[in-house]
Amino acid sequence: MSGEIRRRIPAPELYVPGKQPFAQAASRAVERRIAREVDGVLARAAVAHASDQARAVLTAGALHNVGALAGLAEQCAQVAPAGGPYYEAILRAYGLSAAQAVAEF
Repeated sequence: MSGEIRRRIPAPELYVPGKQPFAQAASRAVERRIAREVDGVLARAAVAHASDQARAVLTAGALHNVGALAGLAEQCAQVAPAGGPYYEAILRAYGLSAAQAVAEF
């Protein structure tokens, strides 16, 4: 890496929280506004994380249910093969509904 490029890259310590050159607020009012803004950012991050976790739980549940229903449909097809098309239609309908519910969460 050339010296010219190295001089243009900011020092890594500038990316440490609280170490940025603008970390000192001009007044208490500015400090309060910064704190409110940071709280808002942290709150949005917490909500996004909780939503992602909930979506993962819904997805895992839907996958488990589809697997269980597919196994049940196979058993039913062995006992009553004539119902095969209906088993497939029911399983497909459930799978599509579950996928849509996860996607819209």
